[in-house]
Formats: sequence, structure tokens, C-alpha cells
Amino acid sequence: MIHVFNSARIYSAYHTILRAKQLGVRAKIVYSPIWHPLHPVAKFYSSSFIVQRFGIARYFGIKELYYERFRGGRALIKAAMHWKSCLRYCFEQADLIMPNSRAELADLCSYLDEDFSAAMDRSCIVKNATNLSLQGSHQAPPKEKVVVCAGRVEPRKNQLNVARAFLADKRLSDYRLVFAGAVPNKHKSYFADIQKLNSRRIVFLGHLDREAIRDLFARSSVCILASYFETTGLVGLEAAALGCHVVMTANSYNDEYYGENACYCDPYSLESISEAIFAATRLAEASPPKTDWVTNGGFTWPVAAAHTERGYARIVSRVGSTDN
Repeated sequence: MIHVFNSARIYSAYHTILRAKQLGVRAKIVYSPIWHPLHPVAKFYSSSFIVQRFGIARYFGIKELYYERFRGGRALIKAAMHWKSCLRYCFEQADLIMPNSRAELADLCSYLDEDFSAAMDRSCIVKNATNLSLQGSHQAPPKEKVVVCAGRVEPRKNQLNVARAFLADKRLSDYRLVFAGAVPNKHKSYFADIQKLNSRRIVFLGHLDREAIRDLFARSSVCILASYFETTGLVGLEAAALGCHVVMTANSYNDEYYGENACYCDPYSLESISEAIFAATRLAEASPPKTDWVTNGGFTWPVAAAHTERGYARIVSRVGSTDN
């Protein structure tokens, strides 16, 4: 069995499947696309000349060629010039497609003009998951008036708009905004723009290990992920499991996971972001959030592992459950 991942950088998956076929390897192919919603992605990159002139597929192809060359890899020109064809090849050659949500598969099928029902018949949905919780030996600390934004600091994650919206809303004046995440070298100027807001109510913690991020979530009242696009927002699951009310970007598949357990925002609108943060803080002040929906909804690694194993069994033996 060969299990390949990713779609934005399709070369590795495409080349692995292609070489296996060329060498006559008789293995079942499993494909986890990790496909971001197309329209928010295209909008985010719309200022690029390549996107304007040639479309989003050519942009991703050329970007992948650049990254492969940068790290000393050997990217095929085909992967750069025919990115969509390579994506379709991976999709069609897969004996089993393993997306994180039905919405992800539907959006990918729409882009490739593939039949969703037929794709579901050879798919196994494996939900994203977390192993963080307040259960066990850990005792929940008192909640503080903290809004946490965890993730790598970069334009796509939209921390600058989060900071601007937070500072502009006087109703949040008794809260602090805490950023936790590494700053890549190529995004240091973006980080500097956030620092220029020069507020003592904004705190930067940098990269945190698992225990530190767990402690931060456990003490925070609200967690926000206002990215310009996401898949299913893993950080929100982790924060929710540790008792945070969550604000999630609407440019994602998040509603399939979070439903009514989150407030949603338009990442392009400061008003939408601030309103969602304010709504979450009011909920936090009114009552503790429900955390059982994370485990009861199957967003745990044991459940993810069991579904993955069941998917593998389906294509190896051609027997077993077809429940998605």
C-alpha cells in the first residue's frame, strides 16, 4: 500500500504514484488531498500576476517548482505546467481517497468536474483530531481574559487584521490578545507590521512546545483562527477541548466540524472579526464552553486511527464497512 498526501504541492504525490506504476509495483494507492477551498484560495492570491494571467493552477505549479528547486529537489516541469492534470492523475489513480471532511471532497470534485457520489463510494472520511483535553490528571486552571491566536505568523493566517480588529473594539478593552507561533524569516516584515501597532494589550510568545500551548489554551477564554483560507482548523479543536470558546474563519470547511460550537468571521472584514471575538467573549463570561463535543464527535486520534485502519482494510481485502 502507498499512502500519499497533499494537493497544493502535488509533485511528491504525483511522482510517487507515477514511479510505482512505471515500476509495476502492485500496491493499493491511498490519497489524502488536504485540499483547501478553492474560491478563498484564488481570492487570496488574486493580486499575483500569474494568477491574473494564467489562473490558480499555474500559480501553484510554478510555486511548487520554485520550492522543489530551492530545497534541491527534482521537480518535473509537468508538475509546474500541468498542475491540475497531475492533481487529477492522483485523484483518478487512488484506490481510496481519504479527505478530512465531506465538504473538502465536494470542493475538490467540483474543481475536477468529478462526480461526488462516485467519489464518496471510494472514499473514507478521516476527521482531523487532537489529543489535548482537560481530562485525566490535569486540573483546569482559572480562565483569564485572554484571546489567543495560535499558529505560524504569516499573511495567510491574518494576524494583522486580528490585531487591528481587537484593538479597534473598545468592548474588548479588558482583554489581552496573545499570539503564539513561530515567525518564518520571509515573514519578518509582516510580523513587524503587527508590532508597529504598539499595544501593551498584545503579547507575542513565539513558538511554544505542546505542554506550553496546552497550558495557554487552558487559561485562555477565546481562541481565534481568522485565516484567509483553511481546511478544518485543527487549532480550534485543540483549544475547544481545553475549554476555549472559538472563533473560526468562514473561508474553510469549519462548519462541518464546529457547527454551532463556534463563532465565525469574514477574514477580510475587521468588523466581522471584532464582532465574532466579542460574541465569543460574552459566551465565555456567561458560561463555560462545552468540551464533550470534541470527543463525542470523534475528533480524537484513536478514532482517526481506527477510521484510517478501516479504510486500509477496505481496499486491501475488498471487504469491510463502507460507512463514510
